[in-house]
Amino acid sequence: MANAAQQVLTNLRVQTTYKLQYPIALPDGTVIETLDVRRPKGKDFRLLDEKGFDPEKDGVKILRFYIQQLTTLVPEDIDELDAADIKGLNNLLEDMLIEGKSDK
Repeated sequence: MANAAQQVLTNLRVQTTYKLQYPIALPDGTVIETLDVRRPKGKDFRLLDEKGFDPEKDGVKILRFYIQQLTTLVPEDIDELDAADIKGLNNLLEDMLIEGKSDK
């Protein structure tokens, strides 16, 4: 359940909660069933640009970058995500990235 601060961020559309289809267990035994995904900011785009990824070849690296940057997951946690959840997060992130862009 989201705490009050998380609920305010969700209400402001600064973050979205993604429910994992296949929860993951952390080494300490904690089970993650949902992820709070914050909206990307300018600094995220700058950091991505600094990585020098090639959009044509590095799609998975870019997706992993955004998942790590916009959630609380570390690389080892991302490795445990099921393919269905990676696809779902990819769709969510695509929606966040194109929201507000002109249709022209």
